[in-house]
Amino acid sequence: MQGFEGPFRFEIDTDGTELPWESLDPNIKAELLSDGTLKESSSRVFLFKIAVAPSTYRLEKHHDWSKVSRLLVQAKVENGMKLGGIAPRDKSVSNARQMDLGFDGKLKAEISLFSMANLKVALSHFAKNNATATRHGLLSSCTRRFAQWVYSHGWPFIDFKSYVYVAVPESVPPSSRRLEVAIKALRKGNVELTQVGVWGHLVRLA
Repeated sequence: MQGFEGPFRFEIDTDGTELPWESLDPNIKAELLSDGTLKESSSRVFLFKIAVAPSTYRLEKHHDWSKVSRLLVQAKVENGMKLGGIAPRDKSVSNARQMDLGFDGKLKAEISLFSMANLKVALSHFAKNNATATRHGLLSSCTRRFAQWVYSHGWPFIDFKSYVYVAVPESVPPSSRRLEVAIKALRKGNVELTQVGVWGHLVRLA
C-alpha cells in the first residue's frame, strides 16, 4: 500500500494512562527530567496514545480517500507540564517499518512542523522539503508543550499509533491537568477533510 486508503477513523484516549516513574525507559525518563524543573517525588507521568485504523463508515461520500496526502497530528499541554518520549520518530519511507518506531533519542525538538491555528495549514519549509513520498513518510517534533507528527503519502500502512509521555507536577492545578489534541487529514492543495478531523479533544491527566 502506498499512501492512505480509506475510510479510516481515529481512536483517541480520553484519560491518560498513569505509569510509575520506575517503569519508564531510562532514555524517556532522562528526557522528561532533563531541564531540572521536574522531580519524580513531586510529579506523575502519563502515557497518551492516538490510533488510526480502517473504518467501514465513509464520512464524506464523495471524497476519494486514496488521494489523502497528509495527516497532521498535534498534542499540547499547559504550562508547568512537560512532554517527552514521543513516538514514532522521523522515518524515511524506505525504513518505515512498525517495528522500528520506538524511542531513539534523536528528535530535533526545535523544529515546528506546522501551525494548527491556521485553517489553511501552512507546513514549515522543513516539512515541505522533507515530508514527501520520496523522502520521509513521517516527520515528528516535540518540545516541552507540543508534540507534532506529519504523516505523508509515502507512509506504507494505515493502522498505526502515535504516543507521547506527559509529566504532571503536583503544583499544576487540577483544572489544567489535561492534554489537547488536534488532527487534520489533507489531500492535494492542503484541502482539509473537515468531517474526519479532530479539534480540541481533551485528555484528562489526573
